[in-house]
Amino acid sequence: MEKCLVCLQNSLNHIRYPNTVHPLFLDCEIIVCKDCGFAFVGKSFSQKELTQYYESEYGKIAGRDSYMSPKDYFFNPMKMYKASRSLSQINLLKKYIDLARVKSVLEIGPGLGTMAYFMSRYNKEMNIVVVEYEKKAIEHMNYLGIDVFSSIEDIQDNSIEVLISSHSLEHYQNFELIDVVQTYKNKLSENGILLLEVPLVDFNRELNLSKEHEPHTLFFTMNSVKILFERFGFNVSFIDTVG
Repeated sequence: MEKCLVCLQNSLNHIRYPNTVHPLFLDCEIIVCKDCGFAFVGKSFSQKELTQYYESEYGKIAGRDSYMSPKDYFFNPMKMYKASRSLSQINLLKKYIDLARVKSVLEIGPGLGTMAYFMSRYNKEMNIVVVEYEKKAIEHMNYLGIDVFSSIEDIQDNSIEVLISSHSLEHYQNFELIDVVQTYKNKLSENGILLLEVPLVDFNRELNLSKEHEPHTLFFTMNSVKILFERFGFNVSFIDTVG
């Protein structure tokens, strides 16, 4: 019998994927755990399909095509995409680690580079690296002089003091989730910190079916996030909702 990837219970429900537009997500169903609320797309996509989607089409959905060159984008930091979110995340990090002393930072899916920009200005000695393969995002990373990796596996184990995964985890496929969380753990140094932010969706309460979720393939509740990361030995120092 099929079990939840997070809480390992077998009380699962199947619903339609609401309000999809791209052909890749049409006719998909979402499998929802009735216990912890974790949900995932039941369909598996090929890596070629997803790579093409994120390289060429995701920028339109995320509204990134409305921004001009990297030089214009970084000219006015407070007008950058989600500037207030990145600054809030930095303020949260400062409560748990001295960022002025941090040497190694890894960001998964940096987007247009808002967080990377502010982190690099906060501490110029930081070695910030990112995992990204969307074309426009890589262009912005190159402008900032930040090294770009195509896979987190290219990062040395136990080498990262701060790992940032902000609105990235929900883009993995269900069969990748467990390995990804374990890899996050492997890459962090002994006292390293993971800053994780994901959109929260509780399909069991049926409050979010009218919203657009594309292209997310994983869906989390606060309860499922806590259960998942504690399973892998993370000490959850802070968990809350924002927005």
